[in-house]
Amino acid sequence: MTPAESTHGDRSAPAPGADDAVPALIRGVRANAAPLLLALGAAAFVATRLLTLARDPWEWDEVLFVEAAREGLDVRLNHPHPPGYPVFVLLARLLVAVGISPFHATLAVAAGAGLLALPILSALAGELFGRERAALWGALLWALTPSVWLHSARPLSDAPAAAAFFLAGALLLRTARAPSHARLLAAALATAVCFGIRPQVGVAPLPAALWAAARVVRVRGG
Repeated sequence: MTPAESTHGDRSAPAPGADDAVPALIRGVRANAAPLLLALGAAAFVATRLLTLARDPWEWDEVLFVEAAREGLDVRLNHPHPPGYPVFVLLARLLVAVGISPFHATLAVAAGAGLLALPILSALAGELFGRERAALWGALLWALTPSVWLHSARPLSDAPAAAAFFLAGALLLRTARAPSHARLLAAALATAVCFGIRPQVGVAPLPAALWAAARVVRVRGG
């Protein structure tokens, strides 16, 4: 091989590390794009809720909840229908007391809880699986499911109950993993709120509550 050929061969050889440059660039783009995509997804979630809020009652249950917000809790008069949903009605009544109409007060509680349900579910999924970004994507997927979307934009107890259930679940799981009396108290309060918002949903975390309480007693003592 002549010196000229040797020089030409050196020019055509890839620089050290050149083979890793493209994959590294792709990884960098992905790493930078992921937070932006999550932010866009969260913005789309908020927009779908605010742009599709109910303007008037549609289901009969909504009428009963609005009547309860106006007249007070009385299941004998279907204000609202049994089992009563006392915490949900109380929150709406508090807004009515400051001058908000019963319909918009009930809607504000439901829609506000629907917005809060997203980060709370993300926290619960993070506790369960330990992958924060995947947990947030999963929570967004849940929030944009048509049935969830529909019932989170209307004056119904579904969204507040879901938010309370997710919060109770996250706190109970954290209590079981790192037992303490303070965590158990917070988890018990969240479970009680879940029960008060929608009693049939409040029953669901009770087995987890017993498990968390048993863990605290075993590790910390009664």
